[in-house]
Amino acid sequence: MTHMRSIMTIIMMTLLSVAAKAENAYIYGIAFSPTDSVIYMTDIRMLENVTVNKKTKFLSSRNEYASQMKRYMEGEGINDYVCATVFKLTYNAIHKDYAKLKKQYEKKGMLIKTIDQLKFQFQPIIESK
Repeated sequence: MTHMRSIMTIIMMTLLSVAAKAENAYIYGIAFSPTDSVIYMTDIRMLENVTVNKKTKFLSSRNEYASQMKRYMEGEGINDYVCATVFKLTYNAIHKDYAKLKKQYEKKGMLIKTIDQLKFQFQPIIESK
């Protein structure tokens, strides 16, 4: 019985390690309103030891990061904005994406305001196992 329990534990640990692993990821947030010409963006931030699905390469609980930004915006009195986050596993990939998006908004005449990282930081979400 103890031997069987050990085997089951090893199998479960193996499945969990295949499903997700903790690593660093890079993230930035964006908040926009269809009725306003102002876009709010964070700068690029590194999140340490977050859970990333190995198969899909998606950041676990990624909607929670957008919720963190939404709560910050509402706390600042900036309501009715849609908040989204973009993440990548390498700095070069996210920097390229960030620069491209920022250029697109500037080309459209949007005013981009950067959210000071001293005022708002994404908090890593630790997945329970």
